Amino acid sequence: MNANENHANQSDLIEKHTETVDWLSSSILWKTELQNFRKILDERVHPATRTDDVDADHFQLMILHNIDEIEKLRNKLRHDETMLGRLIESKDDSIHPVTIEHQDTMHQLESFSKAYKQFRKEFLEFTLKARNHEA
Repeated sequence: MNANENHANQSDLIEKHTETVDWLSSSILWKTELQNFRKILDERVHPATRTDDVDADHFQLMILHNIDEIEKLRNKLRHDETMLGRLIESKDDSIHPVTIEHQDTMHQLESFSKAYKQFRKEFLEFTLKARNHEA
């Protein structure tokens, strides 16, 4: 491998590291939001004011499911970060397996992010509907 290829690989690894750190930050935001959503359900969507217990139960289950998914993705991100760090430090040119694994994690995160945005939208619509029923 020549110096230019090695530099390109190192730059690519650093870019992947930056992506990983960005997704880890996003995952912290998601978890915080989900904890707040859980509080909203507990505090504002009281059983006595619920118009549809099935919807509230659905969102409770989805919150738990999303927290679990976020933890799985965070574990993958931390693993990727460890592997990328080792490659950056060692200047190893055998990045192919790590790159494939990292790319798979990135696809999973993009899919989760899209689904989470939809969940957030539906949850906020539900809480507004529940609040309007209280008024």
